Amino acid sequence: MTRKKSRLLFLSIAIAACFIGGLVVNYFPRMKSRLMSNINKWDGLSRVQIRSSADGSLQPAYFVASRARLLKPLVVSLHTWSGNYSQSDPLGG
Repeated sequence: MTRKKSRLLFLSIAIAACFIGGLVVNYFPRMKSRLMSNINKWDGLSRVQIRSSADGSLQPAYFVASRARLLKPLVVSLHTWSGNYSQSDPLGG
């Protein structure tokens, strides 16, 4: 298989997986609630509004402040293109 065909196959599988995942989360409420249950496991989780630099609108997000006294790196976890800020996050579980 040529390199170009391999890339095309990988891209096709990735797009199909994202599409199917988006359908599952949006059209099967029981599964969506199970996937989103990880959000409730985060200690100190708060919902915040962050002003967009692109259009000035307020964008919802979740924030957890570190309680450590030492400096720690900032972890930013972005949602998938087919989801939103409230989808389950593997970093949070």
